[in-house]
Amino acid sequence: MIKTWGEYFMKRIFKHPLDITADIFKRAFLENGFQLSDDGEAPELLPREKSAEPFLVPGDFRAEPILLEHGNTLRTEQLTAHLAKMRGPLPVKKIVCGVIYDKRDGQLPARLRLEGVLADRGVAFRDYQKLWDRIAVCAYGIGASCRIEAAGAGSYELKIEREGREAVRIGCTGPGSWLTRTLLDGDEDQTAVWVFRIDLDTAAMDLFAIPDRQTLYSGRLAELQRQEDSSCRAGESYANRLEDLLRRMGYARFHGMRLYPADIYKKMNMIQEAWDTNNRGVQLEEELNGNTGLPTVLTPALEQALSECWAAGEKSGKIFDIAHIFLPDAKGGAPTEKLALTLGAYGPDITSASFKAEVGEILNQAGFRNHFFFPTNLAIAYDTSDTWLILDEKMRYMEGNFGGVSAIAERNYGIGTHCFMANLEIGPLEQKDREEYAFTPPELR
Repeated sequence: MIKTWGEYFMKRIFKHPLDITADIFKRAFLENGFQLSDDGEAPELLPREKSAEPFLVPGDFRAEPILLEHGNTLRTEQLTAHLAKMRGPLPVKKIVCGVIYDKRDGQLPARLRLEGVLADRGVAFRDYQKLWDRIAVCAYGIGASCRIEAAGAGSYELKIEREGREAVRIGCTGPGSWLTRTLLDGDEDQTAVWVFRIDLDTAAMDLFAIPDRQTLYSGRLAELQRQEDSSCRAGESYANRLEDLLRRMGYARFHGMRLYPADIYKKMNMIQEAWDTNNRGVQLEEELNGNTGLPTVLTPALEQALSECWAAGEKSGKIFDIAHIFLPDAKGGAPTEKLALTLGAYGPDITSASFKAEVGEILNQAGFRNHFFFPTNLAIAYDTSDTWLILDEKMRYMEGNFGGVSAIAERNYGIGTHCFMANLEIGPLEQKDREEYAFTPPELR
């Protein structure tokens, strides 16, 4: 008899409400001639002097920056860093989608946002209004429209209207600033430049009747598996391909914590020597709601989500996340930012052998077939009798490992069963996929 969400949904394919919402809007813009320039892979950490607003943003849509050591900040907007690369013949119709950070949000400072720009000659306000009405129809269906409402001098709010429902304010827009026009090389008087941003957290809560962001970012399977959706992610990135692969294999996407408290590594039994930068990470200039630094690995957030699943009564579960990690420079220089994947599982049918086989199958289908697993007893965040490094055909470490979770970590997180987890950097996987795809056997040369 099936009694829990995890047992019932294990063989079905789901998509997180936040990811569904992002795909809805990305496809709406793509259908209206826009191009997706970045899908969450661009750096989230910036020098403070490079932070700027590309248009006059209404006050409550502005994000307050989170300052870090070494003169860095977590980005409050995405578009400025991309504008110079968007130069070209008119029209320019580009969007970007990724995480921004707002200090005012406290417990959940990371938000998912879509931003974009339209630059062309002879675009009157009524033309811009028609575009947003088409976006609304593509995103919400026939009968929807978008009201562009003045929010002060030179700024506007975007409100979606649907029959029988109250208008929802999902974003804002306005004419591009002088910096935007300069970076786009669009200083001609007859060139109209409009910039916009959509808060996908707000749109997702509206679309799926989710009461608050705490619920939206919950790690419980009942929330992660709200919506059955076997459609692929919008966008062509390798990370999106990995996500579709994991969903097809029964894993549910969660969006884990993006800032870590000081004791998080100790909690997962990553107690290391002072020289190990994973013991500290990139630090915030001042503590924010108990958080002190950025993640160097994603497994602490994974174990937190697994503990939420277990606490909710789930006897089995398979979850994953894709996010940025930040590796401090040993000599005190700028940190290195990378995109990483973490996945975890537990349940009566999941054993060390089955999880190892599943990691192998994931690598195979991700295009990294010439891999080998090498045992190690040095990674104490894992069960040291069941820890594996991922190597390539030349026995090079591919920045990936997996195995059973440390019993100490399971106890600290209150997980009453044995779990398994993996942590992999996406860059080396993508590189091996390209190498193996392009490889020609000697006999065919």
